[in-house]
Amino acid sequence: MEQDIQKQLEDKIKALEARISDTRELYYQHISHIYGEFEYLFERVKNLEVSVFPNLMEDIARVHDIIGDSADVVIGSTKKPPSHPSS
Repeated sequence: MEQDIQKQLEDKIKALEARISDTRELYYQHISHIYGEFEYLFERVKNLEVSVFPNLMEDIARVHDIIGDSADVVIGSTKKPPSHPSS
């Protein structure tokens, strides 16, 4: 009797592990899809902005040359941010 209960519990655990694995795989597929959609939409918005403001990318590069990328600048730091690679 006790072995039957243990076997049933083991079977239920295996089934739950399989469902968790399937759920994890679906989650990864969903995240991958969302990421792809985000990249696609970002490119569409960028293309719209560049078509409305043809000098936008050059202006952004110039601003980055002056102030650096926000990730590179630490408030109060005396360290000069790196210049833009296009210069």
